[in-house]
Amino acid sequence: MVRSDNRLGQYAMLAPLGISAVLVVLVSLGLILVLSVQRTDPTALFTEFTLDSYRNELSRPIFWVVLLRSLAISAAVTVATLLLSYPVAYFIAFKAGRHKALLLVLISVPATILLGRHATLATPVERMNP
Repeated sequence: MVRSDNRLGQYAMLAPLGISAVLVVLVSLGLILVLSVQRTDPTALFTEFTLDSYRNELSRPIFWVVLLRSLAISAAVTVATLLLSYPVAYFIAFKAGRHKALLLVLISVPATILLGRHATLATPVERMNP
């Protein structure tokens, strides 16, 4: 009984963080949706909601070419990642023995180095201000 009460307390402590994370995502997506259907007119005080931009983009053939190419690339990357990562993870989890920590570091460090500088906002800001 003590154990279940402890879990309930842990979930109760995590609830505000989870709720705030969901709210941030939902508010961001809502703003994107509202801005995507607004007609921008710098001379008007109020803007009207319209689906014209969606109609224009969906009627262009290049949109469909780019969309299908993006979906194909993302599917290929997903399959390649699954085919490479699951055997490596299985080996590290069940066969690595005392070298588990070293193998995890050897896998994590190159990804951290490759993504480290490019995953931050410093690079786009630097490009904007030469």
